[in-house]
Amino acid sequence: LAMINSVAVVVRDTPRWVPYANGRTIFLPSLAYFVPRVMWPDKPLFDLGREFGRTFRMTLVVDDVTSIASTVPGELYWNFDLPGIIVGMAIWGTVNRFFYRRYGAGTRLDPIRKATHIVLLIQFIHFGGGIAGQGVMVIRTLIMIEAFLWFARRTGLLRVERLDEA
Repeated sequence: LAMINSVAVVVRDTPRWVPYANGRTIFLPSLAYFVPRVMWPDKPLFDLGREFGRTFRMTLVVDDVTSIASTVPGELYWNFDLPGIIVGMAIWGTVNRFFYRRYGAGTRLDPIRKATHIVLLIQFIHFGGGIAGQGVMVIRTLIMIEAFLWFARRTGLLRVERLDEA
């Protein structure tokens, strides 16, 4: 299934047959994804791919396996209509630029920052299944990397040395 088909189905069916979600697929799932299941054992299960396929009649009623990615523009349109896509993609671009400026840009040889940028780049390239789940995954990854770097600097595993120009 081409990813553009997901967006086309959302534009076709919303709001005619499927009402706007008004942030229901983004905000509450994002909060729930941050809390580990160990701390919240009866946490609700969010499966946006299954819900998306059923809501927009892209899967059979008897199909209990298939999940379909809503894509970022599709989910933004489903939640907030055209202004949602405009504002959401502006935020998306701003976040990508921030991560690039923080980790990817610069003329110094800094392999740790460049490696972190590559990890983020790969995660953003595969971003398509749902804003909440994959957004939380990016944030968790950054928290783990930054915590490891902080620990490595404090314990001497990582240090910054200035190279003399020859």
